[in-house]
Amino acid sequence: MNTIEWTPGFFTLVMYIVVLVPLMLLGFFFAYRKMFSAHKMTMTLVLVLNWALIAGVMIGSYQFAVLPDLPGNLSDGFALIPTIHGIVGLVAQLMATYLVLLMWTENTPLENIVIYRIKNIKTPMRVTLSLWLITVVLGFGVYGVWYGGEADASDAPAPDSTEEVTLDSTEEATEPAVDATEDASDPALDSTEESSQPATDATEDASEPAVDATEESAEPEVDTTEEADGE
Repeated sequence: MNTIEWTPGFFTLVMYIVVLVPLMLLGFFFAYRKMFSAHKMTMTLVLVLNWALIAGVMIGSYQFAVLPDLPGNLSDGFALIPTIHGIVGLVAQLMATYLVLLMWTENTPLENIVIYRIKNIKTPMRVTLSLWLITVVLGFGVYGVWYGGEADASDAPAPDSTEEVTLDSTEEATEPAVDATEDASDPALDSTEESSQPATDATEDASEPAVDATEESAEPEVDTTEEADGE
């Protein structure tokens, strides 16, 4: 059974699918229904979680895998897709941070913290949501480029090891069977040869006394005849 390896990249992907994207769409729904308090809380949560993932996972991964070889590696998708992902995501995140600050400081003593305040934030919010969703799609591309190749490479050697085990086990299983057949046939041949030799020896031994007896019985008759003639 295959087990899921919870790498930082896989954890980030799951967070966007399960948590962040649903919260983004929920925040858009609250704004559409003019539930501004719920909209403000939801988008603030999305903003904080995004910054946490960027600081904890994305920056370090990009610095380690892509940044040392820039800009010469931008012709490779391994570096190009994460770079585009980072630029789009950073723009979306900065816009979201600005909009959340506008919402939290509106009609408060902290209103002067934001130097430039826009009056209509509906269009910037929609642009920010669109950029966030584009960033999520690019994140799938980053995961596929960075981790998809490693999964395929780890699965490639499996058929070679399977073939070697199968061939070795087949040869080992065949050789003892042949040896056992030869060992079983040798005693049969030896026993056949041994059993045939005593029979031949017994036949020869039995025939020799008969010849000797015939010769002995014939010799006295000759001697008797010779004695009769002499008289």
